[in-house]
Order: sequence, then C-alpha cells, then structure tokens
Amino acid sequence: MQSIAVKCLGVILKKVQEAQVGEISDKLCSLILDGKDELRDIYSIGLKTLLKDVPAEMGASVCDRLTKRLLSGVAQDLKIEVKLEALDNLTDLLKRFGADVARDHAAVLEVVLGQLKAGKAVVRKRSAGCLAALSLFASEALLEQLFQTLLARIAE
Repeated sequence: MQSIAVKCLGVILKKVQEAQVGEISDKLCSLILDGKDELRDIYSIGLKTLLKDVPAEMGASVCDRLTKRLLSGVAQDLKIEVKLEALDNLTDLLKRFGADVARDHAAVLEVVLGQLKAGKAVVRKRSAGCLAALSLFASEALLEQLFQTLLARIAE
C-alpha cells in the first residue's frame, strides 16, 4: 500500500499548493528521522520522489524545510539507517537544489566532512557522494576548505 502511495506522490506534487508540498516534505522527513524502522525505506523513497518531482519554483521553500533537519539526521549517532537515509536525501536535495541552499553550504560541509571518519564504509561512501554534490554549488572558499581538509587527511 505504501509503495502505491509513493508512486502517486509525483503526480500529486504537480497539483497541490506550495503549503501542502511543504507539509508533505515535513512529514516525510519526520518519518525518516523518527518513524518506524521497517518503513523508513518507503518514507525515504517518498522524499526522493518529492525532491525529484517538485516544481522548481517550490524548491527553495522545500530546501528551507529540509536541509537542517536532514543534517541533524546525518549528525546523529543513534541509528545508522537514519544517517544513511538522511545522507541519501541530502545528496538528492543538493543535486537538484544546491544553489537554493547556499546559506547552508558551510553547515553541510562541516557535518558531512565529519562523517568521513565514520567507522562504517557505507557512511564514508555516501558522505563522499554528498560532498561531491555540494562541490557543484559551493563557493570557492568552501571548495578550498574542502580540499585542504581532504589533503590534510590524506597526508595523515
């Protein structure tokens, strides 16, 4: 049943007002961060669908609602599944709306760089993908900070 709802989401997003899109994104993000473990992947697919299909003119408001919350999911250490889904969705958000979250680029860089030291290889790999998506839209100063940090870690 949930998978059918996710398929309908792409169509619904083109028909509803911006306020409803915001409510949908809030709810899906909350369910990823705090919902039932066995349904987290469905919620994540729903948010990925939203990020892929939301009209471009609504992108900035969706990003305002999601960026900090997804970062909190990346930064937490309670459940690796939450961290992985938050990283995936943050990467998708950056790929499509990276320019719209410019004021949060420094926070994204700080939080995601911290994940490169994670014990699990899958977290490091997804963090690297997220940093790659960020690098497409980051300022020169942030790119320099990213590369200086990476080069210093390689030299260690």
